[in-house]
Amino acid sequence: MHKIDPIKLSRLLSEGKTQTELAREFKVSKTAVSLAAKRLKLAATKDIALRSAGKIVEYELNLARQLGTINNKTTELLNLLSKFFEGDPEAKTRMLEISSLPRTVNTDPRLLYLKCLAQIESQLKTQLEIYRALFDLKGVVDFQNSVLDTIGSVDPQLRECIIEKLKAARQIGSALKNF
Repeated sequence: MHKIDPIKLSRLLSEGKTQTELAREFKVSKTAVSLAAKRLKLAATKDIALRSAGKIVEYELNLARQLGTINNKTTELLNLLSKFFEGDPEAKTRMLEISSLPRTVNTDPRLLYLKCLAQIESQLKTQLEIYRALFDLKGVVDFQNSVLDTIGSVDPQLRECIIEKLKAARQIGSALKNF
């Protein structure tokens, strides 16, 4: 069985070669070419994701902080409403203050309570999406490490060369970002 060189495959694909032509070139089936092309596309996608990883993590963590702030304010209002429903005099006074604000749309405590619960539910869904994205990003990093380890077991010098190129690309990206 002949091995398909991913670098050569990438070059030939960019030249517009068909799967039939590639199968002849590598002396493999069209299915083998198709699978190799899919693996190549997956590797490229994961590389792009890795290059964007820092920005994604920073964005996701900032979003999580903002959600925390919103959650604190929502929880404060929810606690105030709970005390109001229990008949707490201070909570009643505070609710009267809130209802007298000019921008207050609807101050029915029951509706506010339901809106707070809906807001917290929405925040939990958003946080779940953030954690999923971060988990997926960790999977990309694990994939890269696995690929590098496999390459290293075949050719340690090639592995080190790839790592150096990745570091250089990251440094160039950082320099351009700060430019």
